Amino acid sequence: MKTHIINVQRYDTLESTLDKMVWGQSERILLVLPGRGNNFNRQFELKRLLRHSQTLGAELALVSREDDVHFFAAQLGIPTFRSMRKARLSDWEAGTVGNGFPEAPERPHSISDLRQALAAEPLSEQRLNSPAARLAFFILGVLAFLAVAAVMLPSATITLQPRTETQEISLEARANPNLSTYTLSGGLPAQTLRVVVEGRDSLASSGTVAIPQASATGTVTFTNLTDQAVTIPQDTIVRTLNNPPVRFATTRAGSLPAQAGETIDIPVQALNPGEDGNLPAESLVTVDGQLGLSVAVSNPEATRGGTQSSSTAPSEADYAQLKQILLASLAASALEEVNVGLESGDLIVSEPKLLEIVEETFVPAEPQPALELVLTLRAEFEVLVVPGDALQRMAAAALDANIPDGFVPLESGLQIVPLSEPVLDEQGNTTWELYASRNIQTQLTESQAVSMTVGVSPEEAQHRLTEQLPLEAAQISLFPGWWPRLPILPFRINVTIE
Repeated sequence: MKTHIINVQRYDTLESTLDKMVWGQSERILLVLPGRGNNFNRQFELKRLLRHSQTLGAELALVSREDDVHFFAAQLGIPTFRSMRKARLSDWEAGTVGNGFPEAPERPHSISDLRQALAAEPLSEQRLNSPAARLAFFILGVLAFLAVAAVMLPSATITLQPRTETQEISLEARANPNLSTYTLSGGLPAQTLRVVVEGRDSLASSGTVAIPQASATGTVTFTNLTDQAVTIPQDTIVRTLNNPPVRFATTRAGSLPAQAGETIDIPVQALNPGEDGNLPAESLVTVDGQLGLSVAVSNPEATRGGTQSSSTAPSEADYAQLKQILLASLAASALEEVNVGLESGDLIVSEPKLLEIVEETFVPAEPQPALELVLTLRAEFEVLVVPGDALQRMAAAALDANIPDGFVPLESGLQIVPLSEPVLDEQGNTTWELYASRNIQTQLTESQAVSMTVGVSPEEAQHRLTEQLPLEAAQISLFPGWWPRLPILPFRINVTIE
């Protein structure tokens, strides 16, 4: 008949061996057990192997050098052999041991063999039903229940509040647009944000401007410089040598006789009204045009009659002041507009810097009568901003570098407060002082608390925790509440660290 030989390794379990028995699908199964292993040296394991082989419709035999295996196999009627050679040469008969001849079960050779034999030996129904046996089983059951309850029933909850302190640091921060990340020395990357804002403002005029009214008049004397007659047309222009000159025009025509030195007086009127036309004598000395080559001119008497009045108008200082006021207002608007677009924690570290005036319109454009001066401006500003996450990471790294031993930071609560206004230094960095603080607490582990309190009274556990761990407080609760000690099983103790 076909025999399926299975070499059982030391690491094989009962279940893995049962699976291997299925693979062969043969009429006989021979299990070769390890020489000094402890595989299947108990009766109930051999019984499962036997039943499984019967289910498969196959005969079962064992090869082993262990006396225990031979002893229990003989009780179950499983053939056993000392070697593979004997297994091949002998017939498989129930109770066959070693050389193929039936043997009576051997007597146990050790205490362990005796215990297993007793465990395997079925108790008689009479002994099981005796009052003493029933009482013994009842007592053993109660004791077993109490033992299990004493181990599994009690539980404890320990709530620990670690000692908390405030860690703080002051340092100089330096924002630089050329940095890509923070440095432990206080360097911070900065972003340059640009914004265009527009505004309009007005200012009451503080100056005055003259308004011409009447034009000055007078008489000039023309002198012939040639030996020919000279005709002087109406509206001939005579002027002063000032810059700019004051001009008068003749109000009628005249003629000079043909002889050098001949003169003629002709009335004149200032071209522009106002007091500028009131000139002293001998001020009008030039004749415009070609006529000036033939005649000379002068005013023997002063010109008079030029009048003007004063009116409110913006002064030059008003123009400069209004521009300064409106630029300051636009800088504040630029700062507000940048703030609106910032993420939480971002920090503006520079005043708005004016880059360009895009548009500028004054009304009136130059000093002239007006009760107020109006200015419309459109300007571009630049602002330096430090991202909040970089500021948080830099402050946390500086605090981490100085954290006391045995403490860990809490996840939240980092506070950053500027101590000074940002200042631009010679290297192009914006520097300022800042203060950073956070809460830190002592580092605790659940295993520490469990190892100190397992199996002791609540009072002793409380004393150990408060004396040996840096705590603000410790609370212990038991279930049931009347239980005298904390559980002896560590997993029944639940530790919560607040």
